Amino acid sequence: MCGISGIFSNVITEQHQVLIDSILKSQFSRGPDAQAKLTMQANHSQAILGHNRLSIIDLSEQANQPMWDTTHRYCISYNGEIYNYIELREELVRLGYQFNTHSDTEVILNAFAYWGISALDRFMGPFAFALVDSQTDHIWLCRDRFGVRPLFYVILNNILYFASTTKELAKYFNVKPNLSYVAQGLKYLVYEDGSDNSAYEKIISLLPGSYLQAQLNIAGTLSFKMSKYYDLEINVANQAHILPMNNTNYMLELIAHTLENAVSIRLRTDVPLALSLSSGLDSSSIASLVSQTHANPIGFSFGHPNYANTEGPLIEKCAKFLNINMQYVWPTADEMIEGLYKTIEIQDAPFSSLSIVAQYLLYKKVNSCGIKVLLGGQGGDESFMGYKKFLLFWVQHLVKQKKYIAVAKNVFQLLPMLFAELSSIGIYWRHRHRYLNHKQHGSTLTLSESTSLNLTSNNLLKRQMQDVTQFSLPTLLRYEDRNAMANSVESRLPFLDHRLVELGLALPEAFKLQKGYGKWPIREIMRDKIPNQIRLARYKRGFDISIHSLLKAGLGQSIRSTLNSNKQCINEFLKHSIKIESAFSDKQLLQRQHAMAEAITLLWLINKEINHAYMDH
Repeated sequence: MCGISGIFSNVITEQHQVLIDSILKSQFSRGPDAQAKLTMQANHSQAILGHNRLSIIDLSEQANQPMWDTTHRYCISYNGEIYNYIELREELVRLGYQFNTHSDTEVILNAFAYWGISALDRFMGPFAFALVDSQTDHIWLCRDRFGVRPLFYVILNNILYFASTTKELAKYFNVKPNLSYVAQGLKYLVYEDGSDNSAYEKIISLLPGSYLQAQLNIAGTLSFKMSKYYDLEINVANQAHILPMNNTNYMLELIAHTLENAVSIRLRTDVPLALSLSSGLDSSSIASLVSQTHANPIGFSFGHPNYANTEGPLIEKCAKFLNINMQYVWPTADEMIEGLYKTIEIQDAPFSSLSIVAQYLLYKKVNSCGIKVLLGGQGGDESFMGYKKFLLFWVQHLVKQKKYIAVAKNVFQLLPMLFAELSSIGIYWRHRHRYLNHKQHGSTLTLSESTSLNLTSNNLLKRQMQDVTQFSLPTLLRYEDRNAMANSVESRLPFLDHRLVELGLALPEAFKLQKGYGKWPIREIMRDKIPNQIRLARYKRGFDISIHSLLKAGLGQSIRSTLNSNKQCINEFLKHSIKIESAFSDKQLLQRQHAMAEAITLLWLINKEINHAYMDH
């Protein structure tokens, strides 16, 4: 992964140069290995491209960016990885194209030169790039199918500005935080919803699976259009049409083969890589496949192998089973408190819980061990119905179909899961507003009303697709991208291989939901490959964070002190007569739903860089 930036205009000014310099500086951790900018002249336009490089494939200087193709017509600034670059390169060589590097960047340039914009359909992997055609005064901004890599832009006065991050653009245009974005996040815990909204007004997020094409004419007028090159629903429907639904063994073999290939092509790297390992099915499955080809891989986990109240002991069991050398992250309370403020800074947007801080500290550990690439399990729950809610939706579906025998069977199979989740019932109840379109009560903040998310739970496939495109995955990907890039680590996610996502969504619901479990096909293909204690686990846990211990160590006092010291900045966001000491007391932070998320939101709003517009206003 890297950081990209640029401006497309009829004239590049000194002010534009300063802006790109500031973006390059702010995006340093996204690409500490090389930073460069290039100003180019076309017929009626000029462009400046900036690039921060995290060297992963072809570590030579010749592979640095911005990069021209061999004909000096196309120039690119690119963030991401094209995992099938070897196969594409071989095909392009047969077609007569020459290469000066072994990078995937040059593969994109030559692929674009031959196939044009349709080359996007051939790329496997996450990407966000800007590509300029110096002959036709065109620029394309392109983003991968699921929006794994970020790309933001602003169009103003016939000038296109873009970057991988929003902070410097927000300063430059003196724009305010997007309070509707914040309100939606507090209500649903969904910040990124698949739309073009960002955490700032007027800064647009390029839609996943889309590209923006812009052109400047001789009069300096910028014309542009947004196009969609990937349609998840159509691809899933096509996949479902050709699947032999009655051939269980074939489908299991197809899933196993697709997952194995998704993992293997993500092992292509010229730098050290490691695994993010939890006690969950998805990361353990990836670890199992990697351990078959890599002797003694390194794993990283948030937990402690000797503390039964963490994932550590079970992860240790899995690591021994797979011969993985583990590195455990178990920070002190002071490190967690310090990490909270750092995470607020690097996320450049609000987040909902301290688990995001834990993720940041895990990536920090990965960086300290000299690892540049980390494989993780993100995406498996969305593609293969891993969330418990789908088991309940399935029962609801069977009731509507009046299949009462099947209802009774499924309810009986759900009992072990319900018993395993008894300790979490209170949490699920407090989060019920995420699935019901009613207002949340008890908030201390006054923000613009968020739009209601269109929850379509009466159709399981559509509801599952919404998790991929709106309700779950986009927000989780934002968290992961910012935390990984703040520590100069590239995250790779085999379960988000588009072939595997399409296959998982296309499978019959009854195939994915069996015996009171979600993700049943993955559990089957992992038989004897990971410990059954993980493969058949009923309880799903996240990062083990004791908020009570953190409050005892001073987290609440630190939050209240910071809020009180900057109260003038946040008064307009607090409801009348709200007292910080009472609204964010240790008891409230521990017990009141969304108290921590509201505190994090306020801390973000008073951050001096993020709150730039309000400070000046």
